[in-house]
Amino acid sequence: MIAFDTKTRGVLLGMILLLSAPVAFAQSGLTVSRNSDFSTHDLTFEPGEKMFVLVDAPELDPMDIDANELRLRHENSGEEIRFRLENQFNARYTADVQLPDAEWARGRWTLHVRLRDKVGHEFEARLSIGIGAGVQLSEFELEGLVTDLGDGFIGVMHRKIRVTERTEIEDDTDRPIRLSDIEVGDRVHVRGIIGDDGTPVAKRIQLKSHDGQNEVEFSGMIQEVFDRGIVMFGRKIEVNEQTEIFGANEQPILFSELQPGMMARVKVRVDMDHIVALRIRVRAGNDFTFEVKGTITSIGDRGFELENHFIAVDDQTEYFGKNGEQLTFGDLEVGMFVQVHGVLGADRVPTARRVKVEDEPGPREFEVKGFIREIGDNAILITWDPRPGTMGPSFAMKILVTDDTKILGKDDEPITFADLEVGQFVEVHGFVNDEGVPVARLIEVEEPERQEITVAGEIQRLGDRVLVVKSIPFRVTNDTQIVDEMGAPLRFSDLSVGMFARVKGYIFPATHEAVALKIEVRTRRYVHLTGTINEIGSDAISVSGIRVFVTADTKIMDVDGNALEFADLEVGQVVRVIGWKTDGGVMARSIRVRLRVEDEVLVAAVLEAVEGESITVLGVSFQLLSTTVILDESGNEIGVDGLEIGKPVAIRGDLLEDGTLVAYKVKKLDRDVRGIHVVGPVESSGASTIEVIGIHFFVDGSTQIVDVLGRPITLTDIALGATVDVHAVGQPDGTRLARKIRVLEVLVVMGDVDVLASDRVQILGRDFMMDSDPLVMLDNGRAGSLAETGSFSLVEIRAATNEAGELVVSKITMHQDSQSTTVETDPDGDALPASFNLGQNYPNPFNPSTTIELEVTSAGSVDLTIYNVLGQRVATLASGVLASGTYSFVWNGTDASGAAVASGLYLYQARVAGTVQTRTMALIK
Repeated sequence: MIAFDTKTRGVLLGMILLLSAPVAFAQSGLTVSRNSDFSTHDLTFEPGEKMFVLVDAPELDPMDIDANELRLRHENSGEEIRFRLENQFNARYTADVQLPDAEWARGRWTLHVRLRDKVGHEFEARLSIGIGAGVQLSEFELEGLVTDLGDGFIGVMHRKIRVTERTEIEDDTDRPIRLSDIEVGDRVHVRGIIGDDGTPVAKRIQLKSHDGQNEVEFSGMIQEVFDRGIVMFGRKIEVNEQTEIFGANEQPILFSELQPGMMARVKVRVDMDHIVALRIRVRAGNDFTFEVKGTITSIGDRGFELENHFIAVDDQTEYFGKNGEQLTFGDLEVGMFVQVHGVLGADRVPTARRVKVEDEPGPREFEVKGFIREIGDNAILITWDPRPGTMGPSFAMKILVTDDTKILGKDDEPITFADLEVGQFVEVHGFVNDEGVPVARLIEVEEPERQEITVAGEIQRLGDRVLVVKSIPFRVTNDTQIVDEMGAPLRFSDLSVGMFARVKGYIFPATHEAVALKIEVRTRRYVHLTGTINEIGSDAISVSGIRVFVTADTKIMDVDGNALEFADLEVGQVVRVIGWKTDGGVMARSIRVRLRVEDEVLVAAVLEAVEGESITVLGVSFQLLSTTVILDESGNEIGVDGLEIGKPVAIRGDLLEDGTLVAYKVKKLDRDVRGIHVVGPVESSGASTIEVIGIHFFVDGSTQIVDVLGRPITLTDIALGATVDVHAVGQPDGTRLARKIRVLEVLVVMGDVDVLASDRVQILGRDFMMDSDPLVMLDNGRAGSLAETGSFSLVEIRAATNEAGELVVSKITMHQDSQSTTVETDPDGDALPASFNLGQNYPNPFNPSTTIELEVTSAGSVDLTIYNVLGQRVATLASGVLASGTYSFVWNGTDASGAAVASGLYLYQARVAGTVQTRTMALIK
């Protein structure tokens, strides 16, 4: 927690200046210099000197950066210091690194820089530097993009390296190649030596990639629109017939709708100087806003310079004095200290909206919390690492202690400088003197606060006793318990990137360092299976023909979640099985009796009403979701206003647990439907009636009723909850008479798909035929086609028997390839896979906002609520019906009235179809 008033002011001014400058589509690069203008490329520095770092990364989206690392690691001792790059929002990222002024800092260091945006584009580079006189970088190692090529040299991240006849050049398979085989934009790894004249000479160059054409994604403002393209960052970008253009609502728009000043995310292909747009997505909001403080250094006709940076004024600019009194532009004077709020418009010129005169600030104050790393004669070194040598500090700061410095112990009792110890956690208040040295006014020894934290997700990275889950690095100690899903102990070396892990531990809010207490990893791929028991053996059951093995560890429950014995299961019961694929079937972790297999419905009938967000057929209403797809007779997507009352439609949807019917797909039929077709679960039946999803049918002697195999049965043979296929006709009195009722056997399976083709799907080693017109639900909750499914490997299928008694897939739902969809609490308190997953918020801790992801695997009523630790409701992020898919919600740290809430722990709770998941998060200001 560091606050430098003047530093913040300088950062804001620098951001405005950089934003207002044109940005070329340069190759990515890393520049390290001892000069703030990056006029030199330096490799050696003195202890305590400042090192300036510049990254050019146009391939990253500056609005969506989710990984930002700058690390310095001592090549001998392993000591590590971490920093962050400052995002200048113009494809550039900078850092002013204060190098340690200590004896242990001397030697060779490896500089590692890594940036990644949420789309997955990444910049990563390494460079060797030296700290201290006499440190010879006789050898160097560098990895990055090729920015220049010539006769006898190669430029890597703008650093020129000599190539000689002795230089070994290889591709990524270690086969020899020539320098001419490498192109600008390729990624290479270079090892070499520093010559006597200081010139780097390559000993070995390895080509890491050869991408050919360069595809880049970035965000920015459209400065100009011309007949065949747009201008962004001062460069022309061609737009052709293949360019996809979307509006802020994700709907396709025309090229003619693009306007200068719009913010957009653009994916382009760069071939030499020719730039072609592949996709343009317009973003909401047109102007960058800024706030900055500084001294007026000159005043002109159309604006003024603030510490030599020009800021324009216009008729909308307001001026205020120190006490809030109204001023005019003519009242401004050189030397005044002012606060400016403004915008950076389409012309990229910073323009003031509000100018307020303020008192000149005093000395540069700072506040910092951290652990004492070193103690000198009159100074202490503060880092954010509680255990040196483990994860490495994320910040280091040398602070001068004088006779005027007040020092307090944990109980606020006065202590002396000699009482301070390495490893103590302290809070320091002070100022930066004229020489730029931090000086302590007050040092308070404290007990570091730590808070419990639990996150779940895939292991993103593994390091030296460190694992990263949900972008949070956890330190693993000798006390950390590591187990699999059955509780069996594992070693840290058993973990691998991509495994799903649930990590419980604690975090130091002041330092953001996290320590893992328990890591539970999932080594098996789970399968969800719902169907009818058609056979029971001694240690297994058959569910719709799939063998399910039962062990003593398998939890068996009734509809209400009460424990059952294996002997309580009966043929004909509907059960939901959660387990993992094994040879010959599924090994069950849990079996739960259900009233019905699934809730998918199909209705083909005349449209009776369209009211707001619902449509009515056969007297029942279907709710339309934001993702509902409506098609005309030819399969073209239309709006709800394209539906016609009195015309036939086919509706595919779900029956939710609260009785709500939702429509995923509505299609106008091109024929005059005289009959009625309904597929769904039976809700009630009598001597001569049957009710399916709220629709009543009469049954008489002419009604044909058959079972799964087509054998005649009676109405009383049909169980409540069974899925039936009803064909009926309307009667003159408005009633409906069933002509044929066929009982369906339905099977729902979610797991890894082996084969997915237009005519069949294979899952659990079993082939299922595909219906001629299956309902395909994409991972965004919209109905689509098999052609849009891409490379998904985790799917859910709904298969029902046809007239021949064969299981045919009528619905297929695509899921992101992640087995993180799991936590529902059963009566015994064990975590079982469920139909939705509430992700850990990120970042956590956070300030001022955080993102919460909710994955819903089947449509339902959803409530997402924020509570404080007293259980009081703070805010509601979602309340209503959501289709299956993954949703992101942002909480900005305010309550229902919009007021900012205090720092502390908060709970967020998701309730989906009666099931609840709760997680905690920390707001640190």
